[in-house]
Amino acid sequence: MRSDRRWFLLLLLTFGYFYQGGFANSNARFDLALSIALGHRYDISALSDNTIDKVTAHGLTFSEKAPGSAYAALSVPLIASAFAGLESIRRHPALADFLLHLSTVASVGLLSAAAAVAFRRLLSQLARTRSVESCWLITASVFLGTPLFVYSTMLFGHALAAAWLVIGLYAGVRAARARPGEAGITAHAAAAGVALGLAVLTEYPAVVPALAIASGVLLVARRPARLLPAIPGGLVAVALLMLHQAASFGSPFAIGYGRLAGTQFGSGMSRGFFGIVGPARVPALQLLFGTYRGLYVYAPVLVVASLGFWFWPRRLRRRLALPLVAGAAALWLLIAGYAYWQGGPAFGPRHLIPAIPLVGLGLAFWPRGRPWSQILAGASAVSILVNLVGTATTPFVSEFVSDPIVSVYPRLAAEGAMSINPVAFLTPATQVDARWAQLNRYPLSAYNLGERLGLTGWASLLPLLCVWGAALGTGRGPGRTRAAPSG
Repeated sequence: MRSDRRWFLLLLLTFGYFYQGGFANSNARFDLALSIALGHRYDISALSDNTIDKVTAHGLTFSEKAPGSAYAALSVPLIASAFAGLESIRRHPALADFLLHLSTVASVGLLSAAAAVAFRRLLSQLARTRSVESCWLITASVFLGTPLFVYSTMLFGHALAAAWLVIGLYAGVRAARARPGEAGITAHAAAAGVALGLAVLTEYPAVVPALAIASGVLLVARRPARLLPAIPGGLVAVALLMLHQAASFGSPFAIGYGRLAGTQFGSGMSRGFFGIVGPARVPALQLLFGTYRGLYVYAPVLVVASLGFWFWPRRLRRRLALPLVAGAAALWLLIAGYAYWQGGPAFGPRHLIPAIPLVGLGLAFWPRGRPWSQILAGASAVSILVNLVGTATTPFVSEFVSDPIVSVYPRLAAEGAMSINPVAFLTPATQVDARWAQLNRYPLSAYNLGERLGLTGWASLLPLLCVWGAALGTGRGPGRTRAAPSG
């Protein structure tokens, strides 16, 4: 437990160390959180100039996004409502960015760090002979060596949905594999249902891995009837979504994505089912292997993780690993048929983020001999470096750059160009392109905490590295325990 607390705090500090500035996607979500907390309303009309991710209804403007991220980010705006209103937010841009940073840490950062703890405990529960230290090193590879790291520093929905999926899987497996008479079975089953439902409330495509997780949990259950409390748990998210849609659009069955006709996304979203048709070959290959958005290119450790499923015990591989892999593959194919599969200006395949922990679990039974450990260590080191560069420089490379991992990020890393984003939370959407086209004319709105201390370039990461060094260098570092608990 002490190990988990220390790693949780380290990861929370790491995610909170970076602020990525304003962006249409996160702005639309935070607009909603501010409108609910400060304006007691569901429309974002008072703030909507800062985003293109919006729709109109009843003469008002609403966020088109799934509402889970906005609800998760409510704590900080609710506290701010004691001294600020929507108008005061508009008059104080620095306060608006500060609140967005805090809200991101208190929602996405917090839940990603909590999900890392759940992921570690799940590894320990599955591979009971693996030490806690080994489980934490694997967990760090997945949460820092993949785009999960980058998106845990932004108020997008992808990392948040991934966190809920991990928490749901851990709670579900705990309930499914509990022995008769063990305490907490009902609570864990209900928590699994709530978490999986919240994943879908946060990112609608997360329904695919959520269903895969539910099927895997059922297959490993000693007594499937014990999992029945998950059903009312999952209905909590359904009720929240229907209430939100009724309050926003006048019907519990209307979603923002269904009102995009006439917007710049209307054409693409009118294809098939909300922009999704059958998977196309080029996007499918690019999403995995391309230097544009390739998951395995941006996170080589996931190549090792994918191969790692071969080493799972046969029974567990068939009952749990197979549904998890199927869920990740189904999400990949779904996004490969999506009109906006590239995700706009983005770091890696952001729409595949919810599948990353499912793939990462392939490392649970990775062999522990020296050559095997060297392979995993090498892939993890490269992956963490790549994703640290993406987090520290900028996740917002133009979608028209065909190979950012080759042509952009090595140059930014060599220059020590940190925190590149000239767009603040309140920057009007009409000014965004001009600011990016003339970076030298505008102050950067993104920052890391080292820069706030006056450090520049890669030196700005020294405080964070010192904290990590101190934590890992103590006599019993975060994870140096002799035996793994049962879960």
